[in-house]
Amino acid sequence: MSTKTAVIVAIILFFAIICSSLLIAGAIYLGKPEVELPIESPILSAKPGEKLETSTEKTLIIHATGQVEVEPDYIILNVSYGSENYMSAKSAIEDIDQNIQSVIDMFKEKGVLSEDISTYSISTYHGYYGGFSANSSLSVKIRDFDSLPDILDSLVDIPNYTNSWYSYEAEDNTKEYEEALVKALGLAKQRAIQISSEMGVTLGDIIEVNDTGIYDVPQYRYYEMYFNSPSTLVVVSVSITYEIS
Repeated sequence: MSTKTAVIVAIILFFAIICSSLLIAGAIYLGKPEVELPIESPILSAKPGEKLETSTEKTLIIHATGQVEVEPDYIILNVSYGSENYMSAKSAIEDIDQNIQSVIDMFKEKGVLSEDISTYSISTYHGYYGGFSANSSLSVKIRDFDSLPDILDSLVDIPNYTNSWYSYEAEDNTKEYEEALVKALGLAKQRAIQISSEMGVTLGDIIEVNDTGIYDVPQYRYYEMYFNSPSTLVVVSVSITYEIS
């Protein structure tokens, strides 16, 4: 037998073995008994025309917010100073440190306590067009409201002044929180009664009550400018779920 003939015979035998294996596997699979899996889904197991049982619980969710104005105890004043175009980061920081020290000295002269002055931001970076820049910011608690105008004027006179902004805040707002919570709950109940009446449904038991949070809304200087009444707000939000029928 020539080599060419031997190769052809080998190929034919290889394909014959593969085909036999496939036929045997198919026969085993076709002869395997079917296994029925339990169907637990009410939708899959429902018969044509059959009514499915679903939850009949109906709810009404009400959201409400209560807020109470608080008389402030102090002012938080934030001040920023910046320097730029320095040959090194060290020289930029040294210069801005001198500015900040001048600001701190000015605050003390105006009667601000040392513990009410804090540095909350210091940064330095290399500019896109060369040179180094530095920025620093202070947060100051001012308890004497009458001293604010004079302080703001003095800030501008110190070199490298960038900007400033302030807000009125309170030391303790526990009482105001309780008042705001009562307002929010009362408003939620009022809305629930009104909505259920308009929609023609009956309010049932309260299923769930969530106090979604308390937060202060400090009133900034524009508020004082337009309303002549520096203050801060305590805001409480609630969510109540009623059962209805």
